[in-house]
This record gives sequence, C-alpha cells and structure tokens, in this order.
Amino acid sequence: MLLLYHVAITLLCLAGTIYSRTVTVCSNTTTTVPADFLFLIDGSASMCTYNIDIANSLSTFVTLIASKNINARYAVVAFGGLPSILLPFTSVYTDAKTALQSVGCKRSGWEAGLEAIRMTLNSNNGSDMGQSCLTGYNGTACKIIWRAGSERQIIMATDEDSDIPYLNSYLMPGQGNALCPSGYANGCTGMTIEPPFQPRIFSNQNYYRNASTPISLEGPYYQEIELTANMLTSSGTSISLLMKSDFNANTAGPQSTFNSYNQYFVKNVTDKSVTSDTHTSIVQYGHPNLQSQSSTFGNFNPAETLSNLQLNSLGLSLQAKMLGAGGMMRVYKIQDLLNTTTGPSLLSNMYVEITNDIINCTTYTVTDTTSTTTTTTDTTTTSSTTTTLTTSTSTTTSSTTTSSTSTSSTTTTSSTTSSTSTSTTSSSTTSSSTTTSTSTSSTLTTTSSTTSSTSTSTSTSSTSSSTSTSTSSSSTTSSSTSTSSTTETSTTSTTSTSTSSSSTTTSSTTTS
Repeated sequence: MLLLYHVAITLLCLAGTIYSRTVTVCSNTTTTVPADFLFLIDGSASMCTYNIDIANSLSTFVTLIASKNINARYAVVAFGGLPSILLPFTSVYTDAKTALQSVGCKRSGWEAGLEAIRMTLNSNNGSDMGQSCLTGYNGTACKIIWRAGSERQIIMATDEDSDIPYLNSYLMPGQGNALCPSGYANGCTGMTIEPPFQPRIFSNQNYYRNASTPISLEGPYYQEIELTANMLTSSGTSISLLMKSDFNANTAGPQSTFNSYNQYFVKNVTDKSVTSDTHTSIVQYGHPNLQSQSSTFGNFNPAETLSNLQLNSLGLSLQAKMLGAGGMMRVYKIQDLLNTTTGPSLLSNMYVEITNDIINCTTYTVTDTTSTTTTTTDTTTTSSTTTTLTTSTSTTTSSTTTSSTSTSSTTTTSSTTSSTSTSTTSSSTTSSSTTTSTSTSSTLTTTSSTTSSTSTSTSTSSTSSSTSTSTSSSSTTSSSTSTSSTTETSTTSTTSTSTSSSSTTTSSTTTS
C-alpha cells in the first residue's frame, strides 16, 4: 500500500541542438582488390555530349581507384547496331580514355542495351560482337575476358530504351516487329525494333501512350529482362547505369510517357492534371527518381529502392530483378550531365559509390544531439519507492551488452538503506533524495521515498550520437540488475549502468 503525505513535483527542462554528418567506414583498407570495369556506351547520334563528358571524367575515376588500393582493369564496348569491342581489359587507363573518345555518336540507332549486356557476359568471351579494338589490342587479343575472382562492374550509358536484339540468336521467342500494324509498311521501318507497350494508340503514323494507367511490355520483353538479370547476378557483376528519366531521346519514335513529352497527350487529352513520366526505358531498366539515397548518391538502400520500384509497377525492371536476387544495380539521370549545377559532380559522385562498393565501404549518417537536462525534485513522504528506467540504443558498428549489479543489504533492526550507483559520469551515496539524469534517448521516471523535507536541483550537460546506415544495423542494449535484501525493515536500492546510450542514473537513498 502506498501512503502519500506530500505532493512531489518534478520539472524537466531539455534544450539542445541536432545536426547530421556522414562517416564512411571501409572494411578493406590494406588488401589490394582486383576489379574489372567495363564501359558499355551507346554510340547513337543523340549521345554526343554525354560521351565526351564520360571520356573526360575517366582521369577522375582512375585517381579515385588508385587512392583506394584497387587493382583495376578497363574495357570499352560500344553499342548501336552490332555491339563492338573497342578495348579488351587492360590496366593502361590512357588507352581506356582513347577508346572512350573513339565511341563517338555516329553509330546506329538500333540500341539494344540488354543484348549488349548479355554479350559482354557470354562465356564465348565476346566473340558475337564486332571487333574494332585499338592498335595493339586487335586480332586474337580483342576479346572480353573477365578475371577470375575479380570484382566486376559494368558502367553503362544510354539515352534510349532497349530495342530488340540485333542478332537473331539473342532474340527471345516472340520478339519481333510487333509495333508495325498488319498491312501497314509506310513509315513503319523505325518501329520494327522498338519494344511494344500498352496502353497505346496508333495515330499519325506513330504510336502514343493514350492513358495514365501503368505502362507494361509484352511477355518476351520481360523474359529478356529476366535473362539479363540472371546473367548479371550469377556472374557477380554489378551495374551502374546512366539513363534518361524524363523521356526517350528518339522523339520521332513511339512516345510512351503520358505528359507534355507526348504529342497525343498535348493535342488530344483535355484533363492534363493526371500524368505519368514512366516510359519504356524506365520499365526495362528502373527509375532514377525512385532510388533511396542521398543527394550525392550515398546511403543507398537496396531494400527501400526495391520496394519503391514494386510500389510503382516496376517490379519487373532490371534493377528490381537484380536487387531482389541480392545483386547490385544503381541508376542515375544521364540528362543531369548537361546541367551546369549537377553535371560536374554527377560522375565523380557515381565513381565514389562504385569504388566504395568494390572495397566494401559503407557510408553512415550520424545524428548528433547536444542537450542540457535540468531536474528539480521536491520532497515526497511515502512508504515505498518506485524507479522505472527505460533505455534504448542502436548502433551500426558493434553489438555490446553491459550489465551492472547493485546490492543493498540491511542488518540492523532500524530502518537503514544503502545504495550505490555506478555510471560513466557520476556516482552518488547520500541520505537525501537526489536524481541526476544524463540522457538523450532514455526515459527516467522516479518517485522518491523520504521522511524529511529535502529539495535537490541538478544540471547536467550531455552529448549523444545516434548512427544509422542503409545497409546494416545492430542493437546495443545496456541492462541493469538490482538485488536487495532486508532483514527487518523496508529497504529499496536501484542501480543502473549504461554505456551505449550515455544514460546515467544516481540512486535514491532513504533514511528514517
């Protein structure tokens, strides 16, 4: 039974500043990591400016690789028509830059990106591709041979959707000129290679998306995506893709957005409040706008990105398939290269993420809180003491359990209580009612027991850090154990120790 003779008043004041910072931790900083980087570049007419920027950025990439102890090789393949090897894997990065500069933008508009990916991974070492290697690498040396045990990364750039395969041997059953209406030939030549989509309407010798309902492809085109994803994940190959998120570059071809980039939408749709920016490239590859990451591409969260894709009817895209199978694929907006604000940093930030992935680096977001806590406790006369302490702490780097034990005993017939509190910041043994709290993430509720009128005020300044990461997390909990023995009188003692959340509680001592 609780007997309350005097009302206790506790005032808690908390003031502080919260700010965030990022910390990158790499699990491998000493061992040299072999890594093969294959640049897979669309060489069609609309890629001119992009390809110049990519070639010029290679020196930045090479410098970053050298700083992270990566044993790198580079290869270059261009597609647009029959994909061609321009450079087999080599450690001579100056040759890689020369090969990237030679991609140009005069290749065919037949941009079969998914086929090109599969060709670079084929066990025949790229013999299905054309051979246009630099001098010194031609002949039998002009092959794509990945090193056994190396980290594999494809860096791909395109501004179009993936057309049907160029070679018949790479066609999926049922792939063909589905976009050409039966008996209609005039003006249909360019549409024989385009991936068919729904919903669509044929108007003015072209196909247009005519509704905002989710866009979809025909079965064989999803089968091609599935096969490509399986080849990437089974070979342990990651892919970083620069692609257009706004619209396909071939504005004269089928228009699969449902917004102002679609001429049917502009001329025939009355209610323009309902739109969709999803187009065939996004359906095939993934959506740059749905990536769970920071503005500089750090803190990438594969699980959240996969969920975003699935919730937006893109669960069958290449990125969704790879992430769902435990592989790695990142997609970026290639059109941002043309932006004077975002362009200079886009490629460098992408290269940072690629190299971090190679040497198992994780970027953590750390939230720091600086606070001041003041607790004032008035006197309460009662026959019992109740102390409730709840502490929760999480960390991303280690798992620790700390426990503390407090023992209090009474051996005389008079009412005497002894209490000891141990913590990282203070210890207290007293006969008055004193409560000191230093915490950011803990909740402390205490009702003190005393027979004399005592008032204690304590101010404590504390700083705590909480850390979160997109890839892994573990939980650290500090537990406390309290043991109390009494022979003839009522005695209560409470002790808690916490190391991971910086929570300190001094005990309550009652003397009567």
